[in-house]
Amino acid sequence: LFLLVFPAITNGEYLTVLQPLVSKIYNPEIGVGYIFIANLIANSLYIPLLYKELLEIKIRFNWVAFKPILNYSFPIFLMGLAAMFNDQGYSILFNFLFENPEEQIGVYGSAFKLSVLMMLGIQAFRYAGEPFFFSHAQNQQAPALFAKVMHYFVIFNIAIMVAIAVNIELIADIFLGRPEYKAALYVLPVLLLSKLFFGVYVNLSVWFKIKDKTIYGTYFTLIGAVITLAGHLFLVTIPSVGYFGSAISALVCYAVMCIMCYFKGRKVFAVPYNFKKLAIYLAIAMAIIYASNPIALDNSWLQYGLDLVITVAFLVFLYLLEGRNFKYKSVSTDR
Repeated sequence: LFLLVFPAITNGEYLTVLQPLVSKIYNPEIGVGYIFIANLIANSLYIPLLYKELLEIKIRFNWVAFKPILNYSFPIFLMGLAAMFNDQGYSILFNFLFENPEEQIGVYGSAFKLSVLMMLGIQAFRYAGEPFFFSHAQNQQAPALFAKVMHYFVIFNIAIMVAIAVNIELIADIFLGRPEYKAALYVLPVLLLSKLFFGVYVNLSVWFKIKDKTIYGTYFTLIGAVITLAGHLFLVTIPSVGYFGSAISALVCYAVMCIMCYFKGRKVFAVPYNFKKLAIYLAIAMAIIYASNPIALDNSWLQYGLDLVITVAFLVFLYLLEGRNFKYKSVSTDR
């Protein structure tokens, strides 16, 4: 109503007889603010629908039950704040580092938005993976199982990274359109790599969650935030580096977080990760990305076709090495 119907009535597109009534409840100057108003109204409708259940709720404070919840969740809350800065901090810091921050945020943000395509899959895994890890934490096969999850998670995301980075022109033409928004696309491979390291960190972080040592997650993330801040202050301010320094900062931030989490975690909950093999796949993927990106054909359709062929060839390569060995087998949650 607030986004489509009321604006149309106010503009006289139809139902003009309702303009006097609509003018009392709709103010065009609020604009996108109606998104929040509409969301508030929609959520408020749950109250009368659930009033019986709400009346049955009796609020009682139990410190004995609350204390372990607080000890577990408060570090996660702090971790979330620092993680938001690590991911979105550039939009704040650019305002202090550039004379024309709006332009720089817009250009860099266009490349950052494309990296979100990979981040969506990582976040989906995060929400589905954590219950899985908790349900198998006490199983004797858990370390080997978690290592296998990490292995195929990284392989899958390497494939996604190559698919996005190699087909950067096609994806940019679909999602960005305007040429000026493509100026920062050269930082996309680094951004994608940083997202991959974030995904690895999500897998590695399972140990401090199942062992109720979430405070370590806060330590790691805060150190990452310091790296993000320092990287922007020392790299982004260099004219020859510019916003590429922001991508480098994100990569170093998540890489350091992974290293700290891994070495501390193997003392608490040892998992036999096979990082050597994954590192080889990653090196091959980065070589393909940086070898294919300089190839520029005059015909856009030929360029799209070549990029797709390279992508498919790499996917076939991964499948021949890993896909045929992939077997899903449910594991009992019993010890």
